[in-house]
This record gives sequence, C-alpha cells and structure tokens, in this order.
Amino acid sequence: MAISDSHHQVRPGARLRDLRIQAGLRQVNLAETLGISASYLNLIEHDRRRIAGKLLVRAADALGVSPARLTEGADPDLVARMQTAAAGMDDPPDAASATDLATRAPRWAHLIAHQHRQIAALESQVQELGDRLHYDPDLASTLHDVISTATAIRSTAAILTEDETLDADWLARFHRNIHEDAIRLAVSSDRLIAKLDPQGREGQPSPPLEARPLPQADADAKALRTDPFLRAAREAGFDPARLAGLAPPAQLLRRLASLSVDDGAPKMGLVVCDGAGVVTHAAGVPGFDLARQGGACALWPVFTALGQPGRVVEATVELPGDPAKRLRCHAIAEARSPAHFGHPPVIEATMLVQFDPPEGSSAPLPIGLTCRICPRHACAARREPSVL
Repeated sequence: MAISDSHHQVRPGARLRDLRIQAGLRQVNLAETLGISASYLNLIEHDRRRIAGKLLVRAADALGVSPARLTEGADPDLVARMQTAAAGMDDPPDAASATDLATRAPRWAHLIAHQHRQIAALESQVQELGDRLHYDPDLASTLHDVISTATAIRSTAAILTEDETLDADWLARFHRNIHEDAIRLAVSSDRLIAKLDPQGREGQPSPPLEARPLPQADADAKALRTDPFLRAAREAGFDPARLAGLAPPAQLLRRLASLSVDDGAPKMGLVVCDGAGVVTHAAGVPGFDLARQGGACALWPVFTALGQPGRVVEATVELPGDPAKRLRCHAIAEARSPAHFGHPPVIEATMLVQFDPPEGSSAPLPIGLTCRICPRHACAARREPSVL
C-alpha cells in the first residue's frame, strides 16, 4: 500500500541539518566550505532562507549526497513497507512518523523494511516446516525412525552398563546391535536433515517469489514475440481486452506484465495464486505486498477469479491512503493440468495489475492488503480486527 508523501512538507533546511549532524560536521565548518556565513547557514537549516541552485549542489556535494536528497520527499514504497512492518504492533506509529523517518534517515528505514521481510521469510519457513511435520507422512515416518532408533541404542547401552555378568556371546550381540542401530540412526538422521533443510534440494536458499521465473515464460515469449507484441500493445493502449485475439487470456496477462517501462510500457505487475489462495508469484508490484499464506484481502480479483474459472474478471480497485491509490486489475483462473477421472484439475489464477488507470465511469472497488492493516472497518469481507 503506497502512502503519498504529498501531505508531508519537504523541509530542505531541516534535512540539511540532519545530514550535517550525521556527517559529524560543525555548522561553522560546513558554512566555510559553502562560502557563506555560519549565521546564514543557520537560517537555511531552520528553513528561514531557501537553498537552491549552485549552493544546493555545493551543499549536497559537501555532504556526499545527491541534490535530490535535500529537495525530494520520502519514497512512498519505502514508507508503505515500513507501515507493513509496523502493522503487527499493538500500537503502530502513524504514517506521518514513518514518512519523517524515511525522509530523514532512508538507510535506517530500508533496514527496518529489510528486516521485516527477513522475519516474514523466517516465519513462512517455520509455518512450512510445521505443516510438513503435521501432514507429510514420509517426514513423520523418518522422524519416528530417528526417535525409535535412538531409544533402542539407549536401552541397549543401559543393559551394558547395569549388568556386568554378561557372557561373551551376549556382550558381542549387544555390541553388534549398538553398531547396527548407530548406522541406522546416522542414515535416518541424514534423511531427516535433508527433509527439514530450508535451503532447498541443491543447498541454495529458495529465491523470493518475484525472483522465481514463471515456468511458462519461454513459451509466452515464443508465442508473443517482443517487437510485434509491443507494437500491438502500444496501439491498443496496453488494454488486455483490446488484445484479446492474440493469445489465451492468462498468457496475454503474463506477457503484458513482462514488458519493460524502458520500452514505453506503463508500470504493470503480475500476481499468481494457486487454488488454495496462496500467492505463488508476485512481480513488479511495488507499493503493496499481498500476504503469501492466505491472509490477503479476499476481495482481490485474483481470488474472485478462482470461483469463476475461465471468465476474465475486470475491476478497478482502490487501496486506502492519502490520496487513495487506484489500480486496474484483470484476472482469470484456468486449469494448470487437465482433469482426470477421480482427480480434480489443478487451478491457478493469474492477475495483471496496471497502475494509475484513467478515470472511469464505474466506482472503484474499495479493497485492502490484509485485514490487520486495513482501515475499512465496515467491510463485509473482514476476518479480524484492524490494528489501525
């Protein structure tokens, strides 16, 4: 959920003072570098005199930052990620303080957003491992094998330490049992570690959703080659409905989302979810972060499409904020694998997200990211109270 920075007045002087203090410079030293008096710099830092032109460039150079750091507002996507990080708190800070921190100390703000993302990834891993322990019969069997083998070794060792009158035959048999059980324990432990290893089959961390290539990407590129497809998309104003005859709907949505803004395409994103509503792919969608494990707002068209396979769901949605953000969404659910007797088809929903759509005649659908950080208290789809 992108938060506008328009309500937060940019104060170049205050930002200059903060950056000077962070750099460990005294006011008189910076003034001397800029070729102005310390009293005049003091007026600038209290926003009682403007800083612009060559003086602005010299000040930015002296502080080792770009001139934009002194004049532009906070990155709205960064503010949104910070607010998402604070959403789980009982008393989350307000948007103004998040904007102020992102403006004054963007690197610290990025650290907060980055750590929130890492925590979310770890929580997802813990949830996945918990689910596997509950529902994966092979994992449960392996864990049982480890525990039972360790118990057998302990029992045999207890006999050996408690009974000193064992004859050589029995002693050799117990030693052989311990040796065989130890080998069995080593093998079953290796199997258990391999199953619980969060690093994946090749020993590498699983990539984030947006970094995972779609399995259909090569086929999409071959079916809709970039140059002719880009020309057709431009002529159609990048409207999926006007391109409907070129390819199946899901392929068309994926291919539109793959176009680059460097080629003149508008900013677009793609969301893919499975039949359980779990987001399996989310790319190019800055400003909001759909919950991966079924906690997202149920009103998103990508979830609506799951209940209407084969039908394109079109909707303009509006995220809360100041100002509110509008997005144009096209979604469709299709069978990823054919149905067989005794086995249902595997359904997958694909949604194209287009930013800043033109004003239309129909009212947008009020929507949120997840109930926990949505201020729409009267929403019929609400599952839990909002922390806001």
